[in-house]
Amino acid sequence: MRYRRFALALALFPCFLSCNRRDGGSFAATGGDAVAVDLSTPKAAARTYADAMRVGDAESANRAVTGVDPRIIKLLADLGASRNGLEAAAVKRFGDEGKRVAGGSEAPYGPSFLKLLDQADVRIDGDHATITERPAIQSTTGPANAERSATPPLKLMKIGNDWKLDYGAMENTHNLTEALPLMEAFIHANREVAQEINSGTYSTPTDAIRGRVSKLREVIHPPGPSTLPATTPGEDVEKAKA
Repeated sequence: MRYRRFALALALFPCFLSCNRRDGGSFAATGGDAVAVDLSTPKAAARTYADAMRVGDAESANRAVTGVDPRIIKLLADLGASRNGLEAAAVKRFGDEGKRVAGGSEAPYGPSFLKLLDQADVRIDGDHATITERPAIQSTTGPANAERSATPPLKLMKIGNDWKLDYGAMENTHNLTEALPLMEAFIHANREVAQEINSGTYSTPTDAIRGRVSKLREVIHPPGPSTLPATTPGEDVEKAKA
């Protein structure tokens, strides 16, 4: 299965894009830890951004980007950190089954993303660079049968001596402001449910999932029909209601 998180899990919802995946695994992160900033090459800048987002280090993430409001990067970093905190609390309370509460899949910017980044192709044209996911080879024994990359490339710009991800030049990054209320709702729900798990409010992972769904509805207050995804992180809505 191909990992669409290579598209910078990017833009709109790093956590949301992985919510319903069943790729397995988890990448532990403490949230808020400072990461080493290396902007010397396009791949180094992309890795810096990924490492920073994975642990919720907004300051380092902002140093690796251009063309975006720093407040948006801070919110994206908080989203990732809240997701990691929720998973940590759930796994501590429920064991591996607790991973379902945070989505049941590998956290955004984890080992799979970094592996794809390491293998990606880089094209540099002056002060601009493009990182493109290398096409997957369908067969290693027959004729080369490459599958076209299914994810948008990462665009970077060199400013002085530093390479930075150019948000303004990439796909799916122009409507971030519209997504802020939903991101804030997820952050709020993740943090509250993590606290409640730690205090023993929930007896099972399914109970915690129900609690998360309920909090998302309370915070968003959608007019008319619900605008929440038909499938919630780690569990179908209908299953959560059962």
